Amino acid sequence: MRRGTTLDAERLAGVLARQHHWKRVDAKAWRYEHPDTGVYGTLEPDADGPPLPADLIAADLLANLNYARPSFFGREFLPLIVEVANTLDLRVIDPQDHEIGSDAKPKIAVLEELVATWDAGNAKSVGIARPLAVDLPRMSRADALVWWEYMRARAEYQKRLGATAFAPDLRLVRRIGTDRVLRLVIWVEGNPALFPACDLVAVLRPDAKKQFEMRGVVDSAAVGDLLGPFMAETGFEGLPPQRFLPAERADRARQRAGSLPLEAFAGFDPVPKDGFIDPD
Repeated sequence: MRRGTTLDAERLAGVLARQHHWKRVDAKAWRYEHPDTGVYGTLEPDADGPPLPADLIAADLLANLNYARPSFFGREFLPLIVEVANTLDLRVIDPQDHEIGSDAKPKIAVLEELVATWDAGNAKSVGIARPLAVDLPRMSRADALVWWEYMRARAEYQKRLGATAFAPDLRLVRRIGTDRVLRLVIWVEGNPALFPACDLVAVLRPDAKKQFEMRGVVDSAAVGDLLGPFMAETGFEGLPPQRFLPAERADRARQRAGSLPLEAFAGFDPVPKDGFIDPD
């Protein structure tokens, strides 16, 4: 920051409150954690900052985002840091600047540059981890980004749907002994719900006591083939369209769901949202 200025802690707190999902750790540190996407990072004191030009003083603020994470970690967290820096007129020093041919000197925060250097460092960390963990869970970059885009908007889908349909969590699993991460939707048989892009659908059946029996799991393509005629598509402004089963077609979908080629829901392990990689 410019010499003669001080970090406005109240303005910083205001920016973080507007961004949501930040919690104060102590008087000088904050932690970001999105409950749906699993993305997390911190803002904390910078106890070992580099020497600065004469016209700048340290803001004593360090943004930290771990490596060996899915690529959407950088795409969610770094825009927040750019907004903080630009709102408070801060300069950033990126230790990975050499990855884009720069010199790690103070500069205005540019999102594309920060994402590029974090991606490069993340790829190196993944390259080190992969030989050490042969079965390290992985998902294609395209599928991981689609999962992330849905999960970060899931609450907004639910808000717009209201009580007419359910916007489900999109779980992550893998078959035991494999490294491929699969996206799993849990559907209560016949209930109105969104069906975001996924690999598997687990089907529950409610009993007379409104408890749920796990009927099994099926490939999402089979659900699309069998129940496709009953599906509609959302048309919410500002949100990607999603397939959903509307309430007026739920009974017919329930009747047909008995023909789904289900397999036993066994032999799957959950995968943490930060516990896989998505190499290009």
